[in-house]
Amino acid sequence: MGLLMSRCIAILVFLPSFFCSASVIKTSDLLVAPGQENILQASLAPLFNVMDFGVLEPTSSQVNLAPSFVFPGDDTVFGFATTSVSTSVSATDGVNAQGESIRTSQELKTTTNRELLSFSISGFTDLTGFSENRISLGSSALFVDFSNISVTSVSELLLSITFSEDESIEVIGESIEVIDQALFERSAVSVGAPIAINVLMLIAVLAVSIRKRRNI
Repeated sequence: MGLLMSRCIAILVFLPSFFCSASVIKTSDLLVAPGQENILQASLAPLFNVMDFGVLEPTSSQVNLAPSFVFPGDDTVFGFATTSVSTSVSATDGVNAQGESIRTSQELKTTTNRELLSFSISGFTDLTGFSENRISLGSSALFVDFSNISVTSVSELLLSITFSEDESIEVIGESIEVIDQALFERSAVSVGAPIAINVLMLIAVLAVSIRKRRNI
């Protein structure tokens, strides 16, 4: 264990290292089902949340959300996550200047920034009288007006949302480990043949020798 510890080093380096990616434009679907328990569905649902029900009645699991007086008017407000932060760890193997095998581990902090750009109605079901002018777009929210629209348990509104997204990755920690080669080396072990096989081989050699002498 002492040898292993002497062969391993861990260096923590906190440097202001940043990697930025160019802004990417994405388009995803958001399904709004006002008469159902799960009011937001489809691929973009994880980035939206119900901030205000407006003219909609909250279901049993949503009664603790912000009341309608937080946002005046009849709009049902769906907030959009403009920023998210996540952490991860990556590891790469290589060789240093001394020819030693090393493993570099980095702790990464990824910050994602988004901006809502546009929307379009892909379709709707059982929302008679609904049109695109009932939806307005903010930088971080959608405002949908369901007033005077009959909403049933099968009503659905499918939106196509376009937004920009860019990421910045910060290296917040780094460790370098020298890998002990002894852990990976495997020496070949020679296994002696059983005595019985050696005896048989000796008998075979003697038999050949006797046969040769008789032929002479």
